[in-house]
Amino acid sequence: MDLEKRSEVTGSVLTLHLIGELTGPETPKFKEWVTELCQEHDVNVIELNCSRLHFIDSNGLGSLIFVRKQAIDTEAELRLTEVSGWLRKFLQVTGLEETFCGTPDLDLETEDQS
Repeated sequence: MDLEKRSEVTGSVLTLHLIGELTGPETPKFKEWVTELCQEHDVNVIELNCSRLHFIDSNGLGSLIFVRKQAIDTEAELRLTEVSGWLRKFLQVTGLEETFCGTPDLDLETEDQS
């Protein structure tokens, strides 16, 4: 499944909607797209809406880190929104949950101990 990308700007917020899978073959185009959008729009917040993101691999994770760097470079705040359980778990396992989601999800930690 390919990655469908949509963007919208509302005030000072750039929202990136990711639909499908963010994997190796998709990452170069994704990074180029993000770079172009960051250059075109002067925003304070970059939101990645993950509600319809079905899968990411290590390359996709690298792409999320790339978006974080773009946000830092443009002095924007990065927010991941509508993060599903599997994506939060993936970020937790890779040690990046706090980087992308703020405070770790205590419900997931409780579930792991059962």
